[in-house]
Amino acid sequence: MVVHGSRGKVASALNLDLVADDRPRNCVDVISDSDACAALILPYGRNVAIETLDRRLLNLGIAPLPSIGDRLDVLDAVDATVPRRDARAQLRKQLGLRVGVS
Repeated sequence: MVVHGSRGKVASALNLDLVADDRPRNCVDVISDSDACAALILPYGRNVAIETLDRRLLNLGIAPLPSIGDRLDVLDAVDATVPRRDARAQLRKQLGLRVGVS
């Protein structure tokens, strides 16, 4: 979905569990203004120390993804029968994010 304005407000209004974006500022917006998990799609191969970048993103609460297709299995791993709060905790765990954050 392409939106103008705050991705965090859209995620909150739609009660989304995950927002994937290719811009860091949009991911920060999501984790600031909603309960959704944020994933930054950052194709590897850039001149960046990937391990350091991954650690910094995770510390911010943003999951780094080399591509959206690479981690669709994360969504499959979340059990749709559990309550939403527990499903979000499962999603955070699968993405390597802190589970206690909501």
